[in-house]
Amino acid sequence: MKKTVLILAVLAISLYSCQEENISLQEQAILAEEPLSRSAINDIIISLLKENGSFQWSMVNDHVLWSALRQSDGMLTVGYRPESIQNVAGRIHSLNIHTDEWKEACKSLEKMIFLTESAGNINGAKRKTAIIENSSLPYFDVQIRELVTVEKLRSHPNTRYIEPSGYSIEEEAVRTGAKIEDSIFGCDNRPNKDIPEDDFRTITPGAKVSWTYDLMNIPQAWQYSTGRNTTVAVIDTGVSPNQPKLGSQFATIPSDGRSIFKFSTYPSGSSTDGPSGRCGHGTAMIGTVGAPLSSDGSAVGVAYNANIIGIRGTSDVVISTSREKTGVANAIKLAADNPQVDIISMSIGDVFYNSKIADAIRYADGKGKLIFAAAGTSTAFTNWVGVIFPANMNETIAVTGVTTASRYRRCNNCHSGREVDFTVIMQRARKAGRVALTLADEGNVPSVVGGSSIATATMAGVAAMVWSLDPSMNKNQVLEKLKKASDLYPNKNRSFGWGNVDALKAVQN
Repeated sequence: MKKTVLILAVLAISLYSCQEENISLQEQAILAEEPLSRSAINDIIISLLKENGSFQWSMVNDHVLWSALRQSDGMLTVGYRPESIQNVAGRIHSLNIHTDEWKEACKSLEKMIFLTESAGNINGAKRKTAIIENSSLPYFDVQIRELVTVEKLRSHPNTRYIEPSGYSIEEEAVRTGAKIEDSIFGCDNRPNKDIPEDDFRTITPGAKVSWTYDLMNIPQAWQYSTGRNTTVAVIDTGVSPNQPKLGSQFATIPSDGRSIFKFSTYPSGSSTDGPSGRCGHGTAMIGTVGAPLSSDGSAVGVAYNANIIGIRGTSDVVISTSREKTGVANAIKLAADNPQVDIISMSIGDVFYNSKIADAIRYADGKGKLIFAAAGTSTAFTNWVGVIFPANMNETIAVTGVTTASRYRRCNNCHSGREVDFTVIMQRARKAGRVALTLADEGNVPSVVGGSSIATATMAGVAAMVWSLDPSMNKNQVLEKLKKASDLYPNKNRSFGWGNVDALKAVQN
């Protein structure tokens, strides 16, 4: 029926113009059941981003969604539910998907996919359809080729959502450069020997304190709390094996009596890559949250007595590939199921909403975790976008970076918007390179990192300091203390939330 209406509409356009060539390339592709080009798909996505401020695959029709599958790796994430179950999102942390009712809903969709994909195979042989189920959350991944499968899935009563997991917008102008990871994906974390002397100060027993800490009164707050007996899970690109401050020297005095654990959920074939990764972003973020108070001139973390769990869920800061989305979702689930974890810090994201990750975040939120997420740091290609995913979810605390300007002004590449909850000063006004200090991938010479990434890790560290004072608090009570210690409280700004937090005030109130 939908196809008939579409054909009639296209014919009407053709008759009106009296010229066949007036039918658009997109309409011709639909009529021929050919996939749209990447550029056509990107145009649609960008248009929806500009119109709505965010993008979800539910906004496009079956043909566009199927085209995205054909123009990527073909992997489709399918969220499912029994017909009788409503409000899955609000109760996902307490669901048992191993009951007969949930199993039947899942198998019903899997059977339909298998039959439809096999019927669409022009060679006549049964096509092998590999389905990867999640062990505890209601979704699975499957490779799809047929448009009719997409159409049937979208109308099936057991379907919650379907999303191409491997499609992302390509920043063509940038990707032609030689240093993709260094320039775009936040992976450059080399030691910097040219840090201006007024961008840090050295404190006993010999650690460097970033200039940004003093603006938040973090050193003064250390008189009351250093994050002891709290645990922060940092989901990012992994931990450098060459940085002893996050290894053998992590728990040295006065940062003793704590632990660091390193995991990887980033898929690679039938197993997972190790927790190291080749991108230095994760090391920089973990260093900001809780690098030890050392004596050799390395940068100290905000909560230098907190426990850390570093989870490699992605290969870089943009959650764009199927493997990265699976890795991040599994990392969130891993942190959520650990009763020791209080806070989850995610200085990663994408302009695409992803329901698989959203399921995991709602699961973690239901388990009582306080989840910080970066509002976004990007090039001009996406800098016009507001707060990115997953920071734009209600279940996350969105953080962005601002400069030292007298009025709130976001950093050069930072995103802002109504979903922002807190800001952190991490860049000197009109000096893009003057940003915060953190651990480099190796050695005791610090690196410098900016953007909403460093702002998010900083806030996670401050939250750990607050929670450390009273471990019996819940996440809402900790969040309330952070709000009341902010510049703009009780009036939330439409672009910068509650504003900058005074860490001393947060640990005193």
